Amino acid sequence: MKCTRAACLLALAAFAHTASAGWIDSKELKQQVQDATLVPAKRYSLNLDLDPKERWNDIAADFKDEAYKITDYLKDSLPPHTLPLVVKIAGAIEPYFTDYGDEMIGLADALDLPLGEIVAVNLVYELERIGVNCSNWNNTGPTLDDDAIPRGLSCGAEQAAYEARRAKALETGPEGYCTSIVSMDDSNTVLHSRNMDWNVPDTLKDFIIDVDAYKGGELIFTGTCAVGFVGMLNGVRHKGEAWSISLDARGHGGRIPVNLLEALKRHAMTPEQLIRKTLESDAGNDGFEAAIEAVSHVPTVNEAYFIMAGSGPTDGAVVTRARNRAVDVWRIDETDPTGWWRVETNYDHWNPVPKADDRRDPANQNMEALGSPSNVNVNSMLEVMSTWPTLNPHTTFTTFLHPASGLHNTSIWYGLD
Repeated sequence: MKCTRAACLLALAAFAHTASAGWIDSKELKQQVQDATLVPAKRYSLNLDLDPKERWNDIAADFKDEAYKITDYLKDSLPPHTLPLVVKIAGAIEPYFTDYGDEMIGLADALDLPLGEIVAVNLVYELERIGVNCSNWNNTGPTLDDDAIPRGLSCGAEQAAYEARRAKALETGPEGYCTSIVSMDDSNTVLHSRNMDWNVPDTLKDFIIDVDAYKGGELIFTGTCAVGFVGMLNGVRHKGEAWSISLDARGHGGRIPVNLLEALKRHAMTPEQLIRKTLESDAGNDGFEAAIEAVSHVPTVNEAYFIMAGSGPTDGAVVTRARNRAVDVWRIDETDPTGWWRVETNYDHWNPVPKADDRRDPANQNMEALGSPSNVNVNSMLEVMSTWPTLNPHTTFTTFLHPASGLHNTSIWYGLD
């Protein structure tokens, strides 16, 4: 059944209204955050020497009995009309995922899930944003510009219901967004902190894990992922000269390509899979600067921010990515009184943030209140990362990454949803 153009526009109007409803000023939401608890993520080993179809078997065995929760999450999270796209990719996975397709096949078998659902998990960032408002427009943020609303919409009842659920979720904060901070610290190195605002329900948060990846018996990298998801959301490279990386969504993100399949066939990668590829490949051997170069040129399916740190005293930067290249690299600058840290939420640093989602200014104020790098450590940064609105009802986990020491520590927030 098709909805009328008026009904679709009403759904969009509801989305836009809730997006500007001022969630940051909500005393109820702020209290909800104060009552949350933080639990260390489970940690597993991943043997990269194993056949790709077998690498995740031991990990998946611990989650097989609850794999149905993945199915439930996908039903609630994805626009209904994306399912044919997922089925098409799953039917011929190799042309689309040349690096990690076999791992997805192995995970589907190990978790006893349809391959299409594993494909959907690995494209969830992209699929959530295709047709958010009955078209290919990608309004990923909690605000809508007038010119971001397509005209002449036509959508089904299921799609309208999906839009209503998404609009309701956005009343409580920036779904699918993040905050990453790189800062000079008290050990004359750089500490990397990140909050992932994924809006994962508590029932599925146990699936978020830290993974130590080994090859030839050597620890190559540590990263954070969700079981069934072969990309990495953040990580530390251990082999060679150490560095770290985290992913933040980039603003509205523009249009997800209509020909997503063709983009994948041309070996464009999801940002999460590009992170993993760089962490585990020889491109990661040569440290911070080489890693920036590596993530700056590989085509990606969607725009992103890569926040990165190295082992040197000022090795911190935010790489702003378009789909084909980096458009900006914003580095720590110790000559600037407020340049010894960099905060990235989900907006280009050279532009102001929307009032409806100003997480940037409070985070900067909290960093400035620390006074100097001599007061920056994991404990002080935990205070920053757990302060409203950096911590909000959609925050799923907090990770601290410290390339100089090899620290990669993820903790999961419960009681926020």
